[in-house]
Amino acid sequence: MTQSLVSRIKATLDYAARIAIIESATADEIRESRDDIKLLMKELRGTLNTLVDRLVDVGPERDNGEHEVPYEEYKPEIAWNAEYFTLDPNKVSNDTTPAKYLRLLAEQYNIPYDKLTHKKSRTRKHDPASERIKCALREATYTLKTKYEKSFPEIGTMLGSRHHTTIMEYYISMCDNLRIDSSCKTNGD
Repeated sequence: MTQSLVSRIKATLDYAARIAIIESATADEIRESRDDIKLLMKELRGTLNTLVDRLVDVGPERDNGEHEVPYEEYKPEIAWNAEYFTLDPNKVSNDTTPAKYLRLLAEQYNIPYDKLTHKKSRTRKHDPASERIKCALREATYTLKTKYEKSFPEIGTMLGSRHHTTIMEYYISMCDNLRIDSSCKTNGD
């Protein structure tokens, strides 16, 4: 019996050998290992995050006192459009926590923070304040999912214990507006 693609990748520590395994993989092998590949990517992302945290712990390396954090090189740019966003997710600092991001977003939309993070803040049709809240919720969902890689249930909890299917609707709506495929981010969540 042959080893799976991911098993072969994990079995070698040599970076060049791993790349050779990936490049020589057939389309069928990749299709058959899709779920395992997603898990491996998640593990690798976690490893990189840990490495970045350790780099920050070690201290600044630059003359100006800023931390040199190479992780930004590994993160693809997040699709966005000024028509649908008040904050460019790519310009939100990696040091900004999700809670701080939500505070910044509420400030940008000129709505109280608790309107964004408490479920009792129901939105009403044809109410300008409610429209701003809905737009902020869609933007928050998209950014929390893409930049912070939160699951839909986690995002729902952060946004006032909203049900994860409501959060998925916000995310899909934003992806539709941006004309990007949301299926790769909604599967398995």
